[in-house]
Amino acid sequence: MNVQFDLNDASLNVPSRKAVPKRRRMIELVMKTGLAKDEEQANYALLGVSILFFIIAIVVALNI
Repeated sequence: MNVQFDLNDASLNVPSRKAVPKRRRMIELVMKTGLAKDEEQANYALLGVSILFFIIAIVVALNI
C-alpha cells in the first residue's frame, strides 16, 4: 500500500491564526487587581509570586 500526501494541495482549507496574541487569564487577573499596569509587569509579578511560593514550599518541607 503506497500512500502519498500533497502538501501543496489548494483544496486544503486550514484556518489561519489571528496575528494578535490572546492574553492569558492570570495576566488579566493581575492587571485587574492593580498589581501591574501592563502585560510585562504582570509577567514579573507572576514570576515573583511563583518564586515566593517555591521558597515557602521548601521551607515547609525542611521543617517537617
